Amino acid sequence: MKKTSFIFCLCCLFMAIQAQTMEERIQQLEKRVMQQKEQIHQLENQLPNTEDYKQYTDNIVKEYLQESFLEDERIAITAGYEKGFFIRNAEGTIEFKLSGYSQIGVGIFENNSVDNNSFFFNTTYLNFDAYIFKDWHARLILNVAQADGYYFQGDTGFDNIEIRDCYIEYTGIKEFQVRIGNSHIPFSMEGGWGNLDTLAVFHTPLIGWSHGRDMGVTISGMIDDYVCYSTGIFNGDGSLNLDNDDAFLTAAKLNIFYQGKQQHPNNYFHIAAMANRRDNTTRGHIDQACIKTSWCRLLRSIQTDDWKLGLDIGARYETKFQEQHALRFEAEGMAIRWDRCGVGAEPDPHGNLVGYGAMAGVQYKYILHPDQPKQALFFGLQWSYLDLDNHGGANMSGQTIYTYTGIVGYDVNEHFRIEFNWVIADIDDKVYNGQYGAKNKGDKSGSLEQAWFLQVTAMF
Repeated sequence: MKKTSFIFCLCCLFMAIQAQTMEERIQQLEKRVMQQKEQIHQLENQLPNTEDYKQYTDNIVKEYLQESFLEDERIAITAGYEKGFFIRNAEGTIEFKLSGYSQIGVGIFENNSVDNNSFFFNTTYLNFDAYIFKDWHARLILNVAQADGYYFQGDTGFDNIEIRDCYIEYTGIKEFQVRIGNSHIPFSMEGGWGNLDTLAVFHTPLIGWSHGRDMGVTISGMIDDYVCYSTGIFNGDGSLNLDNDDAFLTAAKLNIFYQGKQQHPNNYFHIAAMANRRDNTTRGHIDQACIKTSWCRLLRSIQTDDWKLGLDIGARYETKFQEQHALRFEAEGMAIRWDRCGVGAEPDPHGNLVGYGAMAGVQYKYILHPDQPKQALFFGLQWSYLDLDNHGGANMSGQTIYTYTGIVGYDVNEHFRIEFNWVIADIDDKVYNGQYGAKNKGDKSGSLEQAWFLQVTAMF
């Protein structure tokens, strides 16, 4: 009996221990379940709503890409197209850019003119720009379609690659920027524009007196968005030429943006002056006193020396109407004096050459579709006048020329333009014209001479 009671007690104790162990395990499991429920709840709170799931995944992708970019930023570069093809480092401190345009056309000439009917390359420019640390800029412009002997193309050579601009400039201070190299001197208003910004296919004859490009140093700046100045000293012997004497050319211009340049970059008054001295041991200002139309010279080469002095004034205005239609006016006047002190015997029997000229033009641009402002028809008229006189001498008669140009064109988009010009030159019949004479007038130019130009421009 005692033995049986002892066995019974052991069984009860074992069952009690087992029951206690089971209860503890259940409590532990319940605790673990609660912990897992809490973790699941926290994860659910972190997950976005179904509506925001796309944004949530986009954010994850952006974070991943940003982390990847930051890891490779020392070697990362970007490339693309922004008014030209560019390559830029990740920090944006170094950028190389290639842009340009090509102009191809056909010229039809009246029998009075010196040129034959011909297809032509007006220009094909390649522009190379380098921007370094945002404060330094270097530019090289090549004309790879130079003139091939036609005077309306400039008579600059035979199928050679021409360097137009080649300079380095510091632009870190808006009020004081320095440029050194070959570039356009700060004088004429029309001469400072590229071929894409002229009203007509070709510049007016006035540009022939502006001197153009030269080697030297230019200092320029913008003051309070209203006053832009530019002044420089140059060799005085033309583009890319070394100085043939100890004298230099100096020039300066001032543009007044009366409505602020940032908002109205095409509304300004212009005034400029230049002085260039050449001694009589050099070739002098040969050809610089000639009058040229778009297609032929009107005078032989004229020997000048000592001082060439010039004054230029002008204005430009552009206004836009509803749907971005635009109306543009521009006008310019120039006076030049060429000394001839060393030409011929002393005292000088030839006197001085004095030239006066002016141009004016208007253009209306009609936007075809308001959502495509680069697609437009444009119409315009341009007038110019030049008068070259010999003061104090009798060896050369004066020469006067008026030109009238009708303009019609179509901007297909920001990359293509088609333009037609009808040019009429009204020339007096006073001057000996030599090898540049009109075809049916022998050695004389004169009366009305006409030309028609159709040109296509492609920009990139």
